[in-house]
Amino acid sequence: MKKIFYVLGQMFILGLALFLCSELYLAHKGVTLEWQQNRKHFLEDWIPSNLLGAVKRCGWGYEKNSRFHSGEDYNVIINIGQDGLRVSRSDLTKKGRHYTAFFGCSYTFGEGVNDKETMVYKLNDQYPDEVFDNYGVSGYGTLQSLIVMQDVLKEKCASELKLEKKP
Repeated sequence: MKKIFYVLGQMFILGLALFLCSELYLAHKGVTLEWQQNRKHFLEDWIPSNLLGAVKRCGWGYEKNSRFHSGEDYNVIINIGQDGLRVSRSDLTKKGRHYTAFFGCSYTFGEGVNDKETMVYKLNDQYPDEVFDNYGVSGYGTLQSLIVMQDVLKEKCASELKLEKKP
């Protein structure tokens, strides 16, 4: 009896691996299946276009221009700005000599604290000539943070970076 369950389990794992590999292969080749055509991502209506690509690949993000309570464990209100990021400075039009972006999970985001108590907000107050933005999202791992960072670098540094294609 144990052997039957072992064989069934192995067959299930093998079938799942085969399915996932074929999905990845088809996606890599640009093949769109019938059930994938004419689908609009549910986040397109409320995520700013500059973050939408990253959010699609990461799985979730925050609704722009929103305000919510942080769970039942904390008595804090969290504000998300028009850029889809946690509000991290009082003057959203602030320009600085240098720009620093913070990426990460709930620690970076400031889960459990009010906007003015986050690390990034305090840095903006401490260094008025600098600009710091909080790209942290609760639940993100290193891969998701990397994806967001790559998109931010493309957007923020596109005018400053001159990439040349070598033959």
